[in-house]
Amino acid sequence: MKVGKAKLFLIFCVFFFVFFGIAQSVTQVMVEFFYWDPSTDPRFCPHCSHWIELYEEFLSKNETITNIQSDYKDKVLVEWIEYRSEDGQEKAASYNITSPNSVMINGEVRIEGEFNETVLREIIDAYLSHDVAVLSIVPFSNSICVGDILDINVTVKNLGKYVEVFNVTVYYDSNVVGALFVDGLAPSIENTLVFHWSTENITEGNYTISARADTLLDEIETDNNVRYGSVVEVRASQDPTIRHDVAIISVIPSHSVVISGERVNITVTAKNIGTETESFNVSVYCGELLIDTLPVEDLSPSSEILLTFAWDTSNITPDRYSIHAEAGLVVNEIFTEDNVYDYGEVDVTPRSSLDSFAAILALAFSFGFFETFSPCLMVLLSFVLSYTVGKTVKFREGMLQVTFFGVGFVVAAVSVGLAVGLMFFIMGTFNYILTWIVCISAIIFGLNLLGLFKMTSLETKPLVQKLSKKYAFTYGGLLLLGFLFYFLDPCIAPIFVAMLPLLTLEYMPLIILVFSLGVILPFVIVGVFVSSISKLVRGTYRHKSKIRAVSGLILIIYALYLIIFYLL
Repeated sequence: MKVGKAKLFLIFCVFFFVFFGIAQSVTQVMVEFFYWDPSTDPRFCPHCSHWIELYEEFLSKNETITNIQSDYKDKVLVEWIEYRSEDGQEKAASYNITSPNSVMINGEVRIEGEFNETVLREIIDAYLSHDVAVLSIVPFSNSICVGDILDINVTVKNLGKYVEVFNVTVYYDSNVVGALFVDGLAPSIENTLVFHWSTENITEGNYTISARADTLLDEIETDNNVRYGSVVEVRASQDPTIRHDVAIISVIPSHSVVISGERVNITVTAKNIGTETESFNVSVYCGELLIDTLPVEDLSPSSEILLTFAWDTSNITPDRYSIHAEAGLVVNEIFTEDNVYDYGEVDVTPRSSLDSFAAILALAFSFGFFETFSPCLMVLLSFVLSYTVGKTVKFREGMLQVTFFGVGFVVAAVSVGLAVGLMFFIMGTFNYILTWIVCISAIIFGLNLLGLFKMTSLETKPLVQKLSKKYAFTYGGLLLLGFLFYFLDPCIAPIFVAMLPLLTLEYMPLIILVFSLGVILPFVIVGVFVSSISKLVRGTYRHKSKIRAVSGLILIIYALYLIIFYLL
């Protein structure tokens, strides 16, 4: 089926605005200033100390924002929001801002109370910055024979706010091992490069390994572009010199933005890159504050170990904190720079009333409830009722039939929920990319449901009819149908993706349980009233095209919602 020019143009516009939004989101800083001028209040008293202090505070912060807007010009977009207006109150509530003359930067960093121009400029500069860093350089071994090929892992990270392209070069002393090109490293993303050093024509001796990332245009912080690794011995004989050396090669927190009070798991990878079995301690710090120390016992040469540290943020003041891990020195260890690994900064944000555990459970229940009420599922359910309920049915029998179907549906929902939730935590920093993939796929599928273009897909009607005829007459068959129909409902995937920002590893089973209760409730309701609404539900198939269009719009709108509020 050929796609019309108008349809092609519409598809192009959708994707253009989505990806144009991605590009624009990192080229300009939005500063929202929630101001309140006390002198406009009818109660204002120009001779009262309290009112004078409020007015002076307003003038000071107003001047600060004006100076920033003047100096940064089009790099910073300032929006002045009257705090006590209806729009101002609504927006302040969405950001959990509770006091006037406050600032929200890019919808992420909230500053209330005391702030000064220096602090604001530092935060804005961080958003406008170009900054790449070499986090670690780890050779596979510290002692090799002449002629061997040594693998060297170099991890780089984009600490700025722009997608960057650059070269990374590895050296032994002042000589070049090789260079690799990093093409399009997204903000906050790490990339590990593998260099192969051939020592065929290398003179015996000890060589210091280092890595350098090219300096970017307008990059200010360049000290972290260079990192020195351990000393590697290139020898003639097969007997290596005894060397003691341990290193931290990665640090991955489960959250990069943390709500105060959350439990954050920090996974640290330590490696023995010496020639002897070692025992040592590994410590993780939040700034200068020790989070925890764990022992490593008898780690053999060239082996790695994963350690998980639990960081309780209940007593942590909301702010931005640097996270780093340190491996304790082992006896006779000479090179110690690789004993420390700096992850970067983690934002600890205040917990608002909407972030309370009860509110999270309420949202999880709501997501589950509306997942079952998706238009696509109503079409599928109409087939089940047509083969089971019939025109008349006893209350108990109808209730059991629909409930068994619902239980199968819930089992599938829980399975997918656990899988997606665990993947979200395991993927670490890559869950940002994963969510982008899901959202873009949802937009494509939504356009297909709207009929804007044809894509190869499974026609569910014959399949649903066949499965219903075969399995709909026993409770076990209904259970199986419910499980299978979950995966035939094209409106499901984006709903559970919305759960991802709510998940914490500690409470994930409880959150998914509440989500499942929301999924099963509509089935219970249908079971209670099945004798009176079965004809209505069966009749929904006559409106298949309209339901498909509604489903497509839901997919596209919801995907755009996730992109705007969770990704940009």
